[in-house]
Amino acid sequence: MSWSKIIRDTQVKCQCVAMADLSEVTQANKGSFTVTECPQEAVQVETQAPASGQPTAPVEAALAVDVEAIRQEGYDEGKQAGLDEANAQLSKTTKALAEACRQLSGQRQKMLDGSREDMLRIVLAIAERVVLTELSVHREAINRTIQQAIQAAVSAEEFHIKINPADMDVVQGHKPLFIASLTGLTNIEFVADPSVTAGGCILESPVGRVDATIEAQMEEIVQTLRDSISGE
Repeated sequence: MSWSKIIRDTQVKCQCVAMADLSEVTQANKGSFTVTECPQEAVQVETQAPASGQPTAPVEAALAVDVEAIRQEGYDEGKQAGLDEANAQLSKTTKALAEACRQLSGQRQKMLDGSREDMLRIVLAIAERVVLTELSVHREAINRTIQQAIQAAVSAEEFHIKINPADMDVVQGHKPLFIASLTGLTNIEFVADPSVTAGGCILESPVGRVDATIEAQMEEIVQTLRDSISGE
């Protein structure tokens, strides 16, 4: 029911008091008169709520609260979704970075391994050049090599020592000294062998063999360097 209708009904009901049947109004000489009252329900004013199209203040407040709650809920959901997406992207980036570091570490190790081999080859070439130069200048160095081979050999009565033909004239003069350096040794036979690099020798006996060639000495140097590098 609209507010205008309520007002009109109220006016009509109130007018019924003024427009009561005049026949019932008796004015006596006593100066008094009687007014017939309208029925109680005639003057009752309706207090129904306005139509649904016009919400009251409490309803408007409730609607406002609901809208704000929905807005906040949407904001929270969007924020959480953004955080989840960022975390997922960060996880992917972290994994990719870890994989790149692993590959880089592997490449670095390969480079180091390759560099070590290159270094060993260079050292070997330099050492061999130095040794050969030393032997060519100081031919008596073969005597030191033979002496070391004798000391490393197992004791025996006789040794056969292979040397380069160019060293034959140098070692023959030291033969008595070689025999005297080892107890029980009674004879040394030098054998010329072109396959043996000058400055080196191969000592053979019934109980063992000692490789004191230049190549064997270089290999020993390389192995020592490898062991040293591996222990770092």
